Parts: sequence; C-alpha cells; structure tokens
Amino acid sequence: MLVTRGRGVLGLDRPCPEIHAMLARAGAGATEERCRELRALALAAPGLDRVIGGLLVGPHAVRAAVAARRGPALQVGVRMPADAPDGPDDLARHVARHVADGASFACRAVQMADDRPDAVREVAEWAAACRHGGLVPLLGCRSTTPPRSGLAESEHAHTTAIAAVITALHRAGVDPTTVLLGVRPVVPGHRSWQADAAEDVAVATVRSLREAGACAVAGVVVSPPRRDRQLAAHLSAMQWLRPGWPIGFCLGTTVLAPVAAVWRGRPDRVGAAQRELCRRFTATSAVLRAGMRELPVPRARPVDPGR
Repeated sequence: MLVTRGRGVLGLDRPCPEIHAMLARAGAGATEERCRELRALALAAPGLDRVIGGLLVGPHAVRAAVAARRGPALQVGVRMPADAPDGPDDLARHVARHVADGASFACRAVQMADDRPDAVREVAEWAAACRHGGLVPLLGCRSTTPPRSGLAESEHAHTTAIAAVITALHRAGVDPTTVLLGVRPVVPGHRSWQADAAEDVAVATVRSLREAGACAVAGVVVSPPRRDRQLAAHLSAMQWLRPGWPIGFCLGTTVLAPVAAVWRGRPDRVGAAQRELCRRFTATSAVLRAGMRELPVPRARPVDPGR
C-alpha cells in the first residue's frame, strides 16, 4: 500500500503552466519540451522504486509511468480533474480506461467552499465509481482557512471539511476503510503564521482527523504545508502520537523545484538531479520510519482519543 513502509508518493501530475513557472525560476527554460524532459528525468531516476511507493501522473501519462516503473511494488495513480463535466457512464469509462492502462489508484481534490455545496457529494460519488471500477480512491481534502486565522480556527475548519467528506462517503455507500485521505497539516493562516512547534501542529492535525470521524480510513497521505521544509518534522510528530492509521506523504513541486534547480536543463546535470530527487525522498522517509520505530512521548499535550 502507498502509506506503508514509510515511503512517499511522487506527484508528476501538476499542469504544464505550473511546471513552466518552476523551470523558469530554475533557469532551465519554460518550454513544453523541458517540461517533458523533467518528468522523464524523474521517472528514469535510478533507485526511484526503492524510495517511493507510488507515482501520481496525469490522465494521459499512465501508460508511460507504468512502462517506466521497475517492479509491481511501485503503484501508479492518476489525477482525475474535479471539473470534468462527466456523467456516471463517462466516469465509469474513464475509470475502466485507467485500470486497463495499469493504474491502481486515483486522486481527486475537493475544496470546501460556500459556492460549491455539492462538491463533497460529487467527490463521494466519484470515490464510489473508483471502488466499483477497481481503483483505490485518494481524496485530497482542502479546507478554506481565513488568512488571519490562528491554529485553533484552522483546526476547526479542517475538522469541518474532513467530517463533511466522511459523511458523504457513508451516504454514497463507500466504506471509509477502502479510501485514502489526502490532507495538509493544520497550520495557521498565512498572515498569522507563528513558529508553532511541530508537535502542536501534529496534535491539532491528528485530533482534527479523529474528531471528524476519519479513524477508519485506509491511510492518510500528507502533503507539505506552506513551509514545506517542516513536513518531515510534522510527519514524525504525527507518528509519535500513535494516530491509529498508516501515514504517508506526497511530494510534487516542492521536490521537483530543487531537482530542476540542480538540473537547469543541462544534459550533464541529469544524474545529479536524479540523485537529488532520491535523496529528498530518502530523507523524508527516514524521518517517518524512525518515528514508526521509536514512538517517543511527544512534548505537546496528548491527543484525547475520546474527543
């Protein structure tokens, strides 16, 4: 499974304009060809299958990702856009095509917003279609946090968003134990950022998931918060809290940006860029696995399972 053994997911599913901006900042050239070369560089990295558990790609890149992997242990997932105007029959055909191409899981994001009250219901129905068609659904849940909100306010918004998703899954007849949940750590709004300890962020995140009823999910995949350098500390602190479900992580542009900076579009820098990619995944995985083994008592207040 994606969230076992402390391995992460490499996200190669970002749209080209986003990759172009990253390449431009790295001085590698913002072109379609450079975008393809960066993705190919990452897929061909020696030893990649030993440091990650899954690849997340766009709908038209599944076959290439499956062909590039070096063993069945590396799972390939597909990002399915939330704005696709598909009916149930069209969705079933898309799922069947992705399964035929070799995908084993699918990801879709849902943003809690007042102008889309039906978004949660739609993503639950999407999860049901994935399960029926043979894909493990990975639901990326995002809460709307006011810019000046503190940690407590952010936790409340996070809990509300996750609870709505869990409720919608039950109503759609989807067993939460067959679903992966994608979240970000609970952090304050960007205008209220303070140096909150990783343990405090972990306590807020784990408590939020428990209060939202997410204890039964198959696993939680954590994406970097705004300050992505703190992800390893957040993952380790969450593991120390013995959350009761497997924890994994997903790195996309936060790992591709430094890889592109090493590469800079130069053929002689491909090997160094690939080593940088594997090094970053290895370092984050090592922190998470250490937390799995040691599980020391956190300095923050304990999470009350009954809350």
